[in-house]
Amino acid sequence: MGFFQAGMLIEQLATTATAAGTTTLVATSKQNQVFTGTSTQTIKLPDVTTMSVGAFFNIYNQSTGSLTLEFQSGAAFTDAAGISHSTIAANTSITVTLQTNSGVSPQNGTWAAVASSAFAGGNLSANSFIPNYTTTVSSGSTITLTSTSSQLQYITGTTAQTLVLPVTSTLSLGQSYVIVNTSTAVVTVESSGANSLVAMPGNTQVIVTCILTSGTTAASWSTNFATPNVPVVAHAKVSTNTQSITSATTIINFDTVIIDTASAITTGASWHFTAPLAGYYRISASIQSSSFAASGVNNAFQLVLFKNGSAFLELGTDYIQTVSGCRKTTDGTAIIQLAATDTIDCRSANSGNESSVTLDGTGTSTVYISIERC
Repeated sequence: MGFFQAGMLIEQLATTATAAGTTTLVATSKQNQVFTGTSTQTIKLPDVTTMSVGAFFNIYNQSTGSLTLEFQSGAAFTDAAGISHSTIAANTSITVTLQTNSGVSPQNGTWAAVASSAFAGGNLSANSFIPNYTTTVSSGSTITLTSTSSQLQYITGTTAQTLVLPVTSTLSLGQSYVIVNTSTAVVTVESSGANSLVAMPGNTQVIVTCILTSGTTAASWSTNFATPNVPVVAHAKVSTNTQSITSATTIINFDTVIIDTASAITTGASWHFTAPLAGYYRISASIQSSSFAASGVNNAFQLVLFKNGSAFLELGTDYIQTVSGCRKTTDGTAIIQLAATDTIDCRSANSGNESSVTLDGTGTSTVYISIERC
């Protein structure tokens, strides 16, 4: 006999309200039999001569009364080992599987039975529950999960990746996904409304659980992400003499990235570092002017650390008190607490007689930023 493979097999379900009556199953009855209500009910199994070996029924008692399980003959049900399962208590279930359908009299057959308390707060017991898994090689495109996506999501590769969780209105409360990042880049997990839940460095995992079946924000999810002891180190510098600093506070574009273990630096006019993990970070930065003209005497050359777009700390200010042609350096170090996805950047302003100065990006460059998670 061959095998049948599909993404998901959905067994049909029949629901019966208990009424102290009798439900007689036949070979074509639906595999899942659910009983609700407040009364009792008797269930008769089919004539086994009309069935194939291996056929089974899942019987779920969601009523407040007990169910009585009988063979076709009316005898109390016992399994192949002679153990009685004739009573199915409230909030429990039983799965019965036909083992023998010939050479028996009357037409009761031999059945295997597995009973469990699986409903209304009961427990389901098994040696192992094996969820499906999907492996995706990161490509920079977005992975969008649905309610039928595999519970285990493995991300491999070397490229940063965004993974969008399902729309929660299509899920059940408590439905969860395990996302494992085995790539060397960051995987950002978002809600269906594009709200970031967590930025995962390589070799980390997160469990996300649906806690609200409405809304599209991160508030609909519980995130279990144990902050790993993963080193986060970044170092970048300015490599050209083209960045001008005026009296307006300007973001410094540390355009040349030397080290970035978590792919957390975004270069350009809106340069910033995005914390991949919560924790304390040591920030050291330095800027140097290419030169000041004579009019630069008494200028204030500032370096300010910004967090999430707001000024956090002045790292240093150098007041120019020299003749024209000098180069001045301003630097500083700070320790700052960041949550995952918080951003930091450094900005500079030049106030005084000199209308504009240029950052010195020549040689080994003293215009740099170093970031290290403590």
